[in-house]
Amino acid sequence: MSGTETARTDSEAGSTDSGSDAIWCASVFALVAGALFAVVAASAAWLPIRRDPTQVRTRDWLAAWAHFDGRWYLRIARGGYEFGRARHSGVSFFPAYPLAIHAATLFGVSFLAAGVGTTLVCGALAVILFRVWLSERMSRAAARIAVLTLLLYPFAFFVAGAVYSDALFLVAAIGAFVAAERRCWWLAAALGGLATMTRPVGIALVVGLIALAWEQERERDRRRGSGYVSRDRTTQKVRRTLGLKQVVIASLAASGLLLYCTYLALRFGDPLAFVHAERHWHQAPGLATFFKIPLFRELSHWGWSSDAIAHFAQLLIAIVALALVPQVLRRFGRPYGLYTLLVLAIPMVFTKDFFGMGRYVLAAFPCFAVVGERLAAQSPRRIVVVLAASALALVVLASLFARSYYLS
Repeated sequence: MSGTETARTDSEAGSTDSGSDAIWCASVFALVAGALFAVVAASAAWLPIRRDPTQVRTRDWLAAWAHFDGRWYLRIARGGYEFGRARHSGVSFFPAYPLAIHAATLFGVSFLAAGVGTTLVCGALAVILFRVWLSERMSRAAARIAVLTLLLYPFAFFVAGAVYSDALFLVAAIGAFVAAERRCWWLAAALGGLATMTRPVGIALVVGLIALAWEQERERDRRRGSGYVSRDRTTQKVRRTLGLKQVVIASLAASGLLLYCTYLALRFGDPLAFVHAERHWHQAPGLATFFKIPLFRELSHWGWSSDAIAHFAQLLIAIVALALVPQVLRRFGRPYGLYTLLVLAIPMVFTKDFFGMGRYVLAAFPCFAVVGERLAAQSPRRIVVVLAASALALVVLASLFARSYYLS
């Protein structure tokens, strides 16, 4: 067999593997999402619903996916933004996800169905892209364990049906990195812009993409030969220009945030309205938030109540994820180390009590890759036990969310 025929055969085999992996990811996602829909429907119909006058209680299985922030996203998708300095405002919620919901209603479905459907589609695409990202970094078996680690994570219901923006952010972030690694920098910048228009923590993705652009330029220099210096000044100038161009395009990933700030300035006269609105959500930037003073005040009233335990659990999740950052750095490189550090540190710094970190960790997808790879090295029995325990926690939390319990 000739070299050309061998290369063609290898390429076809790789294409077949990629296709089968995509089908496997979509199938597993469908199974997990289907199980969670059954859990949410059964919980909303038959189990006790939290009696909290500040929350909406519903026996509607579809509406059970749209508690808390979900109601705000649906409200924005229906009627747009309002901003008042003396009351709660939806400008804290970035526009990409409500726009996606509004666009989905053009297919003739309700806003609620559009929200749930948008999350499902984005969640499935995120899992498939995660598998693509893993394909060049670890064995097929380890990659599949990593995918299961993400899908069975206790807060994974936020990317499998809940009307929250996490699934959209995740698919945009992973897609941007995948495109950048294939040197499709304009696509990477567009997906990065989508991410920064989805959540403010998207700035972590901008930093990661810029770092990846520099890494690619350094790698190109190394491949041209150690110690090689071109005497052709024109060649040196072109190489520097190409490297700078990648960095500039990567920086365009911040365009989503800039566009939203521009909109807020034109509509409400305040480009940082989403920051100023946080004080009505008791998350105003400042020393009190930075030093978590509200958390200590709450703990003094709660003692060792279920609320206190929930806050400590989310803090513990964040600490474990941060502890994985050095391993992400060593295993996947500086761009992913920086991205993971920032995507975890930003919400930790700017939330008053760490509540929500269980959900925010979903954006740190390299952490799931590290955990999955380490888990794959264990015995089959241990793998089953760990994944089963995580799946059980996922079912419990999905049931609580359906019954109007505030989890993240």
